[in-house]
Amino acid sequence: MNNLIKISILAILISGLSNQMIMSNIFAQKTETPEYKVLKKLGKIEIREYPELIMASTIMGKSYGGNSGKGFSTVAGYIFGGNEKSEKISMTSPVVVDMADTMKMSFIMPSKYEMDDLPRPSNPKVELHKEKSKILAVLSFSGWANDNKLDEYKEMLSNELKKHNLIPLGEYMYFGYNPPFKMINRRNEVAVEIESWVEK
Repeated sequence: MNNLIKISILAILISGLSNQMIMSNIFAQKTETPEYKVLKKLGKIEIREYPELIMASTIMGKSYGGNSGKGFSTVAGYIFGGNEKSEKISMTSPVVVDMADTMKMSFIMPSKYEMDDLPRPSNPKVELHKEKSKILAVLSFSGWANDNKLDEYKEMLSNELKKHNLIPLGEYMYFGYNPPFKMINRRNEVAVEIESWVEK
């Protein structure tokens, strides 16, 4: 077998490796996450302080499972160039879903941007807005998210808040950190803003 054939076979073998694993590694290396501060660990939950964030959001619908794909593609269209400048904006993590009766999906904008730096969305279903700095109570879970799991972990977080005499504010949220092609070691969280936090 000559060297040319060996090189060709090697190239085919390399291209046949799991593209999902390669893409997952690239995604993990290049994806920015907010620099939150862990204030306290209380049993199953963490109390975190998040900075002010700029979000691109769209109304998703009344269920996660039935609408997450549509919500994701709508906001992804904005960062992939669906804006007044046809500008590509880096993907960040996590994707945020407000778990209200009508859910909203949001992408966090990269920290290098101020509101005035961001191009206006071409799609009127995408809205840019600022979220103030917040103190959140957060509960983590693994695997794949679905409506039943979100309800289950929302209830667990609610029970943990009651146990520690913490009062929730606003809607509960789901944080999804991984792309769909990541099959193992998936990171998910449910979170909610709390009324106040004093170190005990």
